[in-house]
Amino acid sequence: MRYVFCDMDGTLLDDEKHIPEDFYELMDKFEDKDVVFGIGSGRQYETLRREFPGHADKMLFISDNGSIVHFRGECLWVEEISEDVIRRTVELCRSNGRYAVLCGEKSAYVEDVKEDFLEGARLYYKNLRIVDDLYESMEEDRICKISVYDSVDSEKYTYPILKELSDSLQVSVSGLNWIDMMRIGVNKGMAVSRLKEKYGIDEKDCIAFGDYMNDYEMMQECYYSYAMENATPELKKVCRFRAPSNNDRGVVKVLSEIL
Repeated sequence: MRYVFCDMDGTLLDDEKHIPEDFYELMDKFEDKDVVFGIGSGRQYETLRREFPGHADKMLFISDNGSIVHFRGECLWVEEISEDVIRRTVELCRSNGRYAVLCGEKSAYVEDVKEDFLEGARLYYKNLRIVDDLYESMEEDRICKISVYDSVDSEKYTYPILKELSDSLQVSVSGLNWIDMMRIGVNKGMAVSRLKEKYGIDEKDCIAFGDYMNDYEMMQECYYSYAMENATPELKKVCRFRAPSNNDRGVVKVLSEIL
């Protein structure tokens, strides 16, 4: 094991959004053994960094579902969405009463909207700016992901609306309340594939953990692919192994046994 790729929500984090207390001791052991610990998440890079004080500068972060990648504090690449696709997406969201977050390299951007939406957005985007018009963000930042919020069930109610964008964007259900959209071909798995090529990593050097379908491609890039016990049935089908649930410290248990 040389590289670990781990999802956050529903995987490393329990349902209360907490990292297991003994996880940071495990991080020290990784660093002693020169094992790179990577996070693959739909969350923003700056949001992820703050979860790992004292370790972030030694870690790998695949943020915004693969559209931005940082390794040991250096930004390796950003997968920018074209302006015309952003405008088409925003107009579709507006016409259907859906709230969009435009996610850039510097910050995430929302229009002044309902407080329950803002509360949910701030959980994933610590750098969050409220703007009068979402199009302002394109003038000062590279937008790499568009997230759309559904207060009830994103897969049931919002995905059917947004799937018409599949000719221009990778449309992924990333949780109960969120749809994430990136450039076609951009996902966590694509990021892992590029990292493998860049650093000469074999799939048997890689272990991955996930719970939802936005982890699907990442699992296919790693021989030691672990679906959490709480994972969706579709994800379990593509994974070779199982881990205990996120509420049962599944990631920590598996990695401790391996170490």
